Amino acid sequence: MSEKSKAEQIMEIYQTLNPENRRIFVDFIHALKTDPEKAKVMMEEAEGMGQFIDLTGQRFGRLTVVERVGKAHTSVLWSCRCDCGNTIHVPSTSLRKGATKSCGCTQYQWLSEQKPSMTHGGARVGKKERLYRVWCAMIERCENPNNIHYHLYGGRGISVCPEWRRDYAAFREWAMTNGYDPQAPRGKCTIDRVNNNSSYAPHNCRWVDNKVQCNNKRTRGEA
Repeated sequence: MSEKSKAEQIMEIYQTLNPENRRIFVDFIHALKTDPEKAKVMMEEAEGMGQFIDLTGQRFGRLTVVERVGKAHTSVLWSCRCDCGNTIHVPSTSLRKGATKSCGCTQYQWLSEQKPSMTHGGARVGKKERLYRVWCAMIERCENPNNIHYHLYGGRGISVCPEWRRDYAAFREWAMTNGYDPQAPRGKCTIDRVNNNSSYAPHNCRWVDNKVQCNNKRTRGEA
């Protein structure tokens, strides 16, 4: 069957759908090309609409599914209780793909165990800054094997330079003198490695918006 006839068939299906289902259908076609595992989950959920796939009581990492609470985009949304006692709402796609395994407490626990240095006088206040969270996340995805993005960073040799790793103040000083804008809207000032095969260091990092960062991604999907 030619590519053109496949496209024609897809368009015929699309034209029979209502606006909501058209959006879901487009997401499914995109997932087929970019995330086969997500497409598989979406297909299973679509096939199970008549016979509901109940996740109640199942465990995913530190999360126990309590009840269904609605829908999130194209996925069923579940209320989940974490082993630490917190309750969060998680889409079934995130649970079944293993993308979400806790409420986030494991990240905080890991960071506290690492005891990252904050020798700068303002760094204590910095714990509440967005920039401090950027620093923590940068270290975690390079060093914590339990982080869902570890395979894209630490898992392939990406690290944080010693100067930044041992002292938030050094990272903060570099950021403030090299284009970081604490008032920038979310997604407008993100840390980007110029060479995606090299580590986080002053000579290899810059502050850019999401569009520039996406254009600088590796071919195989690194963020």
